[in-house]
Amino acid sequence: MIGNALYRILKFSGHTVLSDNHVGDWGTQFGMIIYGYKHFRDDSAYQRDPVPELSRLYRLVNQISDFHKLVESLPRLREQLPVKESAVMAAKNSVAANSADKDLVRIASVLRRIWTT
Repeated sequence: MIGNALYRILKFSGHTVLSDNHVGDWGTQFGMIIYGYKHFRDDSAYQRDPVPELSRLYRLVNQISDFHKLVESLPRLREQLPVKESAVMAAKNSVAANSADKDLVRIASVLRRIWTT
């Protein structure tokens, strides 16, 4: 729709504009609705009001797709976990060491005041 609006504005303004129609833009969305319709349709809800039921099916299949993508990423995330845990421990140790040394904190505070004045 945005592309079509830009096309019309530019054409109206006198520009030479080439247009391209992407018929398949809705393929994935309709595929999700069709999959949901085949596998998860609530017949009574569909009979009462089909549009909300089709919308529910699209959202459901989209969530299922997201779930599978996350499951696929688990091995990579598990590999990264020790590095992340190590960084968190180093940060905790650094904070503990700094806060344990009250003289260092006091000196740093005095130096900050001197440097900012």
